[in-house]
Amino acid sequence: MVDMHDNVLARNGDAGRDHIPAVPFWMAIIRAFQFLLALLVTALSAFASSVFGAAFFPGYGMNFFVFAWTLIFFGYILAAPLFFPEAYNYWAHLGLEITTNIFWLTTFALLAEEAAGWSIVGDFGLDTLLPGNWNAAIGATKAGAALGAINWALFIATLISFGIFLHQHRLAHGSAGFGGNRAPADTEKNNTVVTTQPVELNQVPQQQSYPAPAA
Repeated sequence: MVDMHDNVLARNGDAGRDHIPAVPFWMAIIRAFQFLLALLVTALSAFASSVFGAAFFPGYGMNFFVFAWTLIFFGYILAAPLFFPEAYNYWAHLGLEITTNIFWLTTFALLAEEAAGWSIVGDFGLDTLLPGNWNAAIGATKAGAALGAINWALFIATLISFGIFLHQHRLAHGSAGFGGNRAPADTEKNNTVVTTQPVELNQVPQQQSYPAPAA
């Protein structure tokens, strides 16, 4: 039975991974849901963009970009700790987490704006100006925006969780950085030897006295 609190990034052993924060197994489950939602949002955007076109509507293009970014992000935070631990840096991981959150926030906001804009066109009775399947495409855009918002919330949760795990790691192991632990702060900076023993600067040997010769 899998322990949900087991470190998912230590499946290949702990050797050379002292600089990698421990991440529980339940985080991997959330990552799987994030990937699934990203795939669904991209599929919905692909359908809507096939109807409306993506050249003048940034929400669809942004979604395609952020899906590719998410794949690269997952590749780094999962493959690097497991197979290339020397290439992992937790500050880079944290920066990628923050950037991914910003991208998903932008994506679902743009999709929601475009869904609202297409709905207004339909509400004004301008259906004849819209391409075929426009109603289904609007529904797909709305669903993509809703699922994108849920995915953004999940990325917020994983960002906060990783921040906590990183803080705990630094408290327990010190400031581990790119590929290993930094030298302790109290390491000797030079090899100067200081002695407290007194040193006599002028040690003059006493001259031996001889009796004066007889007259």
